[in-house]
Amino acid sequence: MTDRGDSQPTREDRHRRAFLSAALPGIWLDARGRIVEVNDAAAELLDVKEDFISGRPAVSIVDPEDRHDLVNFFIEANASGEGSILRTVRVLAGDGPRSVKVGIAYVAADEDTGFFMQLHDLTDLKVTEAALDESEQSYRSFFEDHAVAMYRSRPDGEIVEANFAFASMAGYPHPKYLLSLNATELFIRPQDRDAQKSELERTGTLRGRDFELRREDGSAIWVRDFAKEISRGDGTVIYEGALFEVTERYLAEAQLRNRALQQASISALGQLALQSQDAHAVSLSAVRMTQEVLRLDSAALVRGEPLKSFARWDAPDLTATILDELDAGWLMSKVPGDHAAVTVTGPEGGFVTVLPVPDVNGQTGLLVGISRDDPNLSDDDVHFLQAVTTVIAATLERSESRHRLEALVQSKDEFIASISHEVRTPLTVVMGIAHELDSRWNEVEPQERAELLELIVGQTSEMSDLIEDLLVAARADIGKLPIHVEPLDARTVISEVVESVRTTGELSISVSEHSPVVYADPVRLRQIMRNLITNAVRYGGDEIRITVSHDDHRVWIDVADNGEGVPPESREAIFEAYERAHRSAGRPGSVGLGLTVSRRLARLMDGDLRYRFDEGSVFTLELAAAPALMFWNGSG
Repeated sequence: MTDRGDSQPTREDRHRRAFLSAALPGIWLDARGRIVEVNDAAAELLDVKEDFISGRPAVSIVDPEDRHDLVNFFIEANASGEGSILRTVRVLAGDGPRSVKVGIAYVAADEDTGFFMQLHDLTDLKVTEAALDESEQSYRSFFEDHAVAMYRSRPDGEIVEANFAFASMAGYPHPKYLLSLNATELFIRPQDRDAQKSELERTGTLRGRDFELRREDGSAIWVRDFAKEISRGDGTVIYEGALFEVTERYLAEAQLRNRALQQASISALGQLALQSQDAHAVSLSAVRMTQEVLRLDSAALVRGEPLKSFARWDAPDLTATILDELDAGWLMSKVPGDHAAVTVTGPEGGFVTVLPVPDVNGQTGLLVGISRDDPNLSDDDVHFLQAVTTVIAATLERSESRHRLEALVQSKDEFIASISHEVRTPLTVVMGIAHELDSRWNEVEPQERAELLELIVGQTSEMSDLIEDLLVAARADIGKLPIHVEPLDARTVISEVVESVRTTGELSISVSEHSPVVYADPVRLRQIMRNLITNAVRYGGDEIRITVSHDDHRVWIDVADNGEGVPPESREAIFEAYERAHRSAGRPGSVGLGLTVSRRLARLMDGDLRYRFDEGSVFTLELAAAPALMFWNGSG
């Protein structure tokens, strides 16, 4: 461009001033592509002074890698006399490389043919784009490498992204396996996924909701989910969240809740046991509570010999229970000896949990639980079961004690009636005979008088025996019954007692010929034998057999009869005070002390008295033998 030197500004002058003061950076080039003039905006962009670059080729301010297209453009434009080019290049500014968009146009004029070059600074845009790229890369690195499990999913359940921490938490070797799943497949309960989606759609955020997820191996974990809903520019929605495993915390909280439930249940059961006298109702509540608290399919209390179901509770939806098929012998073989619970596979499948109930009145008891799946009992669960069985045992014991007390009261009442009868009857006979003899002594023949006196003696003897039993029982209760043992001929004592017992002609009593020597108190041995023989005469058949056997240390005296015997359920009870196995209305009742007194006396003499049934009742009196004097006649 030339300065024409006119005093008045020409159109070219005005154009030049506009060019120099323009806000957009511009450079005039000559036809060879050399810099002729640079406006202030271009000088500022390039951070150079005009005289520093004037006369230099325009491509010299461009990065060598970006010059090729510009050089070709200058050649072609000069050849054709027209053309323009628009390129993004890096220019070598004074403060360092800058990214600019360059527009160059061929300008044909009479005197000043050349090129006009306009620059648009892209440096800030490039920096922003680079920052965005770096930020995206940084976030992706943060997402993929973070120790917290992170995910992105769509509302339909498609998992878009998952990091390695999430894959590890879910038990997968790589996140790509998660991307092949739908999020719903990870939830143990699919409705939890619906709840997650519903809350995100409603509030846009999810703050610490707990869900149970299924790992690759099928095991379950609890996670706490923090998520937000993100709406993208293209209209799509993404759920982005982080998961924290809280399995241990959740299990600890669940354990505390379960422990509180168990304690409340035991407390309620204890209150019921104290308030109710119905042992079956309490036991039924106990087994129902066991089934519900431990989430079993069925539970039962079985007891007795053989084992029978005493109380049972099935889950409402249970159509068949393994309990119906269980064998008592199989159950007993599984019972631990330390009052601990044991869970085993049932004979027909499923799982059976067995816990012994503390022995009640000699009866075996078992608390049995049935479940299709392994209950995996914790220590708290076992303690709960032990507490349940303790309450059951206490309830049954209290019920048994109440029944024993009621029976004792009844026996006491019967005892009063019996003793009144047994004393009054002979006393009435004695009084009647005495009055008869007193009023008609001279009229009564000597033979008849003797028979009446013998009858008086017999009746008073029976009363004496009854009173003796009462005195022995009372003294034994307070520990003041004296015993003086000495060697005795057993057969001699037996024979004396047999002869003193009044019998009818239809009754036969046989005594074995053995005559061993025993250590015993003669008075107490006679009392025992009298009670046993009298008992056999009163309640046995028409044949009584008394046999004696021995070894070097012990002597056994059996008193057997061919009667009906004692019912099985009463064979031990007959040795308790005021108990009688025979309560026939056709026979006068006895006091019920004879066998009690006889067993106590036997044990005080280092012996015992037992009952068994062998085609009739057999009472066996065991005493200590006197080896040095085994036979009274000296034979040995």
